[in-house]
This record gives sequence, C-alpha cells and structure tokens, in this order.
Amino acid sequence: MRRAAVFIATGLALVWSGWVWSAPLQAGNVVGNPGFEQADGRLPAVWLAQNLGNGEIALDATVHAGGSRSLRLTPNGRNVRPDQPLGVGQQIRLSGLGGRRLAFHAAIRTGGGAAASLLIFAVAANGRFVGSANLRQSEPTPGFITKGGTLTLDSATDSIIVACSVSGTSGYAWFDDVSAGLEEVDAAPAGNRADNPQAVPVASIAIDAGQVIRAIPRTLYGANIEWIYDGHGVWDRASARLQPGLVRQAREMGVGLVRFPGGVLADYYHWKDGIGPLRDRPEIPFVVAPGRRSNSFGTDELISFCRSIGAEPLLQANLVTGTANEAADWVTFTNNKGRPEGYRVRYWDLGNEQYMKHPNPETARSYMTVRDYVSKVQEFAVAMKRRDPGIHLGAVGGTNFGNYKIVEDENWNRTVLAKTASLVDFISIHDGYAPVVMEQKDVSFEDVYRALLAFPVLLAENLKKVNRDIEQYAPRDAARLRIGITEWGPLFAFGPTSPWVGHTKTLGSALFAASVLQTLFRADRVDLAAFFQLISQNNFSGWIDEAGSPKATAFALEMFTRHFGESLVRSSVESPSFATRAVGVVAPVAAVPYIDATASLSADGSRLFVMVVNKHFASKIRTSVHVEGFTTRSGRSWVLTAGSLDANNGNDLPNLPGVKWAAPAHAPHGSMFDAGAADTVSIRPGAEVANAAKDFQFEFPPMSVTSIELTRR
Repeated sequence: MRRAAVFIATGLALVWSGWVWSAPLQAGNVVGNPGFEQADGRLPAVWLAQNLGNGEIALDATVHAGGSRSLRLTPNGRNVRPDQPLGVGQQIRLSGLGGRRLAFHAAIRTGGGAAASLLIFAVAANGRFVGSANLRQSEPTPGFITKGGTLTLDSATDSIIVACSVSGTSGYAWFDDVSAGLEEVDAAPAGNRADNPQAVPVASIAIDAGQVIRAIPRTLYGANIEWIYDGHGVWDRASARLQPGLVRQAREMGVGLVRFPGGVLADYYHWKDGIGPLRDRPEIPFVVAPGRRSNSFGTDELISFCRSIGAEPLLQANLVTGTANEAADWVTFTNNKGRPEGYRVRYWDLGNEQYMKHPNPETARSYMTVRDYVSKVQEFAVAMKRRDPGIHLGAVGGTNFGNYKIVEDENWNRTVLAKTASLVDFISIHDGYAPVVMEQKDVSFEDVYRALLAFPVLLAENLKKVNRDIEQYAPRDAARLRIGITEWGPLFAFGPTSPWVGHTKTLGSALFAASVLQTLFRADRVDLAAFFQLISQNNFSGWIDEAGSPKATAFALEMFTRHFGESLVRSSVESPSFATRAVGVVAPVAAVPYIDATASLSADGSRLFVMVVNKHFASKIRTSVHVEGFTTRSGRSWVLTAGSLDANNGNDLPNLPGVKWAAPAHAPHGSMFDAGAADTVSIRPGAEVANAAKDFQFEFPPMSVTSIELTRR
C-alpha cells in the first residue's frame, strides 16, 4: 500500500512517501537491503531518498564494512535545515509489539565535518508518532564504527521507520550493515539461536602487529592489601610466616603491584606501629571495624610478600593523622634501611580519596578541602623527595562523570594539577568501581549485568577527560605525568541487606574485570592499576578467598598475565552492540559493542595474542580476524567461561556474628549462583586455530574471555 506520513521528533520533521512493507515478528534483522548491496539505478533498492537537493546519495564500492558496498551521503551547502536532512529511509510494518524492545545498530563512518544519524521512529496505525531514537556520530572516524541502541515500543506501534541521514554542508557519511529487530533475551539458555547459522551475530577484528602502541607494564596487574586481620590472612601470626597457599595463588595470578596499607585505613596508619618484634608492636584500632590488634603485617612483611610473588610495593603516606616527617622517615626506612640496596620502594600514594565525605564518623577526618589537600601534598612531597629524589609520588585526583559522583569539589582535578603537578609523578584516581547498585529495586538481573559490562565504555571516556585535564591544567608537566587507577573492581553493594553484595565473585564480574583491563591498556598515560582487593577475609570483595582459592575475577587477571603478551599492538573492532539503562553509578549507554578485543606480541615477537571478551549473554559471535605484520599458520586458544553469568567458584560471604545475608539475586534462566564449586569458572583449553593465515574466522562463546595465541611462521 502507498502512503505518506509526517513524523515529528525532537524538532525533526521527516516526510516519507513510498511502499510500506511487512516483516515477521522476530529478533533477527527486519531491514530490507541492510548492507546496500542491491541497487535501483544509482540509489539503494528498498530505501527511499529524502531531500536529494541537499547533496548526493550514492553506493560506494571502495568503502564498506561488510559485503561489497556501503551507502555514501555527501551533503552540500543546502543541507542546513535540521528538519530536512539528506538521507534515506524505509518503513516496515511490525504489529503486536507493545512493551517489547527494538534493538538496532549500524556501521557508520564520517569525515570532513559531516555528522551521521541513524534514526528510528515508532509509528501508530493512524500515523501518530509514538517513539523515536537518534544515534548520532559527530566526530570523524578513521574507519567504520558500530553504533546501536534499543527502543521500547508503545502498544500502539504499527510500524517503524529506519532512516540514515547526514547533517552539515561538507564531508561524507557512510552507512553499512543496518539492523533492526526485537531485542534478543540475553539470559536465555545458550544452546539456542546460535545453532542457526543465519542467527549468529557477526563481528570483525583487524590487527596490525607491525604497529606497537606501547609496552604493557606489569604494574597494571596490581592489587590492594590492607594491614588489618594480618594482611587479610597473608601473614600467619602463629607460625610467623607468609601463608604459602596465598603466596602461591598471588604468584600464579601474576600480581605485579601491591598497594598498602589502605584504602582509607592508610589515613590512620603509622608505619612504626608495624615494625620490629611482634611482641613490641602496640595494639591499634581497626578504624573501619570494631576491635584493635597489633600490626603483624607491616612494612617488612609486605616487602617479603612482594618479593615472594615478584611484585612491586605501592605505599600510601598518611596525610590525615600523620606528618610529613613521619612519611619521609618511612622513605628512609624502606629505601636505605642500613644497607645500600634497601627495599627500593618506587611508588607512593599521597593519601586516599580526600575529595570524598565519609558517613562513618570514624573516618570523617579523611575528607579535606582541595585547598587543604594541596597544602599537604606540597609539604609531604618536598620532605619525601628530599630523602629519595627517585621515588614516584601520586596525588589524589578525580573527576565526576555521569552517575559516578564521588568528588565533592568539581574543581578538584584542576586545582590539584595546577598546584602540585611539578611535585608529583602521577595522578591516583578511583574511577573503576561498578555497578554499585546497592539496594535499587527497579532493576532486573539483566539490567544490572548489562550496566556492569557497559561501564568500561564510560571508564574510557573518563580517562580521556583526565588526560585532557592534565594537558590543560599542567601543560609544563603533561609530558611526564602518568595516571594510576589505584582502586577498581566489580562492586555491587556494601551491606548484608542487598541481594547483590555477593556478586563480585561471578563470571559476569570476571568479564567486567577483563574488559576494564583492556580499557586500561588502551588508555593514555595509565601505567599503574590495583584492583580492590586481593583477599576476602571478613569481607566480600577479594579476588582470592582466605584459603587461597581463586575466584572468577582471579582467572580474568590470569588470562592476561599468562595468555597475553608484553607489547600492545594496534587493533580495531566492528561489532554488533547493545544498549543499557541507568543502573547504580552506571549512566545509560546507547551502544556497547558485544566484542571487546586487544592484541599483543610476546617479548621476543614470536607469538601474537588476541584477547576477546564476548559480552553477549546467549550467543556465540562469529568473528572475522584480519592480521597484518605477522605471518602464521596455526594457533591455539584459552577460554574463561561457564554456563551462567552468576556462575562462581563457591560461597565466600563471611560468617559474622549477628550478620544475616540477604537472599542473593539469581539469573532468571539456568542460574548457577548457589551451585558454586572450585573450578566452576576457570581457564580451559579452547578450539585449535587451524589455517590461521592473514584472514581467518573464530567463534567466540557467549559470556567468555578468550585468548588466541598465534605462533609466527
């Protein structure tokens, strides 16, 4: 049937006139000619042109994401009205969709000042507009990127319009592989649609092994240990030695940096309380918990632990209840200690989260105004570097983003950088906790885990902001200043009344950890990172339980320390994506690629590694891999996965007097939360990579971290 309609959304009026065609209710793609492979003269078949006087619409065989063609929109000087852009569109009848979510995406490329938009309109039978979405790409892109999102459909929805348009009066916008269909139920059992080759999502990874981005420092593989509870069990007080099982597991994980003695505990820690014979060490309060005890895990024990596992220490100076001279004496103790070699502690944090007010009266003194904090840094930095000019000092930094609001003073970074950059060597920030859902009631299991896995996208943007702050507010020192993410990790809730508190141990948290590490690899200036925290003892956040058994997150770290290289090389990804709603500290994200990938070379250049996180809950993703600068014939793979996002290696919530833990949240299908046992989530050999030439294909399992190891021919 031929019809004309006018649809108005956010001030944008589009007039489409043409055939309205029907498509079946399905999760697959309902868009006709989605890759622009079929032509109708010079225009793409099925698609209808809009405002041809505003530029040129053409099929481009020289630039494409998939297949052999793409759509190219070239605007001219007449393309100035936002309500009449140059573009193409099609209208598709899809009835009976009330309450369902439409998922959509497209591969987009822009350049020369043009901005591209993928527009989705939901339309009632009478032509009334009942919903819309606009995915806009305004920044130039070196190649195609995939953008996508979701739109919840009104019960009155009778059809949808899918449109590709361009704004601006110069440049180009390309579109390819446009898709729209009902959102798949990610939590469905995995044995499913992936068995139908037509339903398997596809992606591509391009690698240039000849382009080394940077060396990957082992100090990115760091962890936090607090002094309390004998270093959370690292020290065996009875036998006066390190716990062998915990040492062995930390070494196997490849921990390369240990931050001590806090978080916030550092603000109340006096290092002289933790040296000398144990019988002579005074009992001191735990501060964050009832009780007091002598400090059996002090400086000497920490250094012994670091040397046993091959890690560097990162010590925190006490700027709250300590003095500059006390911190300087600690530098002397560690780096001289009566013998020429000393302990050689290179990295020092100046405080911990002084920008944040604490509800706990026991730690309220930790908060400082930025003016007071800057004054402390200036005093401590001078005193400490006078004792050892070779140490690297970190000043507390931070900037809020989206729903992640922990910094009281919006000018914190600006002031700290402007006043202390010449005295310090890195900015120490804590922008990597997610989803912090606490006891939010209006979220589903899938909502929470989608938000968790979307967070690395937001983290990457925040790290870019911190880099811009350094360049803007500390231009003279920008070339040498680095960034340390000295606390990060999956964090769902704190209190025992939340159903999410125990979810830091799950496969989903391991996928998050792997994706965060890849984000840190790609981020400029980030050379230090320490997850919080290494061991669970009287808490839920450790990556190892107090018996020395690894959780899923520990295996995520081990994937990189054992099955990844030392030199990051250039790589890019084109992937279908998903959208998320706001959950906890995670703001909504319109397009999160299902595939997150990085590539690296071994130290001797003989092996190329491709690390891939598949964030799809239900489907494997068939991926084309293209390799430049490395010749290979075969390889092998290693996979970290399990049958459910809430799979884990066993209960780890402590049995504390008077504490009753809430019933945990469970995956809606095939939950494994209550069936945790050792090695439920662990690294296993994956598929062999046969005929791994310049181009090959690999199918990444759902909910997985996979390392492909290719050997140079």
